[in-house]
Amino acid sequence: MYFCRDCGRQFQSGQRIDNVCLWSDYLTEKRTISELSTLHKCSERTIRRRLSSVADSF
Repeated sequence: MYFCRDCGRQFQSGQRIDNVCLWSDYLTEKRTISELSTLHKCSERTIRRRLSSVADSF
């Protein structure tokens, strides 16, 4: 985690999750939320939140 001394914000390094790819993996590849969380190295709650935001946009 990185800390900006000017503004005081914290930032995480690493790849961002692409919501469209996540949605595609979930529907097309039939992956579970648990599998997606392991694959993208984040929590199941984050995966659920991202999937719900993509579903709302359709």
